[in-house]
Amino acid sequence: MPIQDQKDVPYKSTIPGAMHACGHDGHTAALMVFAKTLAENPEQVHHNVVFIHQFGEEEYPGGAQAMIADGCLEGVDAVYGCHLQSMMPSGTMYYKEGYIQATVDTFVITVTGKGGHGAIPQETVDPIVTASHIVTALQSIVSRNTDPLKQLVVSVGSINSGQANNVIPTTAVMTGTIRSYEPEVRSLATEKLVAIASQIAKAFGAEADTIFEKGYDAVWNHSAETQLAKRAMEGVLGAEEVAETPSVMPGEDFCYYTQHVPGSFIFAGAQLAEDESVYPHHHARFDFDETAMLNTAKSFAAILIEYDCVK
Repeated sequence: MPIQDQKDVPYKSTIPGAMHACGHDGHTAALMVFAKTLAENPEQVHHNVVFIHQFGEEEYPGGAQAMIADGCLEGVDAVYGCHLQSMMPSGTMYYKEGYIQATVDTFVITVTGKGGHGAIPQETVDPIVTASHIVTALQSIVSRNTDPLKQLVVSVGSINSGQANNVIPTTAVMTGTIRSYEPEVRSLATEKLVAIASQIAKAFGAEADTIFEKGYDAVWNHSAETQLAKRAMEGVLGAEEVAETPSVMPGEDFCYYTQHVPGSFIFAGAQLAEDESVYPHHHARFDFDETAMLNTAKSFAAILIEYDCVK
């Protein structure tokens, strides 16, 4: 990721402005250990096993769809994936039936008004004031347009406009993200955002042009495959170290795998013991407890053994 690694550890990134800030290096290591273990114990392998070392998850369109198009799921009956979590207690593995991660959609709203002198605002159409009202009104999509029992996030992440303190600019550009699960909520949020931006801009005498980029779909875990993973992890780690996780709003392109074959995405708790060292994913000081890698490899092995027993 384009982040400067600020950890003071021997394994910090050696490339300026780039670091593993989400744990995918750990995922790769865990899968390699699992593959090595199977290769060293072929008598324990009763199925063909495909190891998907996927590129590009961090930025849409990601790597999953390209991997699927290249044939990675051909002949595959079930698919499992894992993501370590730096904010979840280390030693615990997590499962969830149904939706576990959200859709990832982005938007850009360009508000166009009429620029002019900051001391003569009556001769302008201020895009900054207009954009500010749009930001406030967008909050009603969640609070007043969506069923409160269905989850939705609408966040404006940036507003850029103007360069001088005494000039009212002509345009203001806002960017943001929408996160949801159900397709109908996803559609509603998109429609309402366009309508709110357009109508509020009109009320202020401005115009608002909205561009959407539809990103990853929500990750859906199939019931049978999720319960199989739960049993398998309990068998190898103990029931006290396996827990159900609530759904989370970050996205993941594993969604495309389970749209093609049944499967389940699990989490590995990877929180460091020292509170001052605990940071979320995508942070410049992100780090994780490396026992999560071993637990991931063990969980994959247990899932394979459980699959043998069931099938």
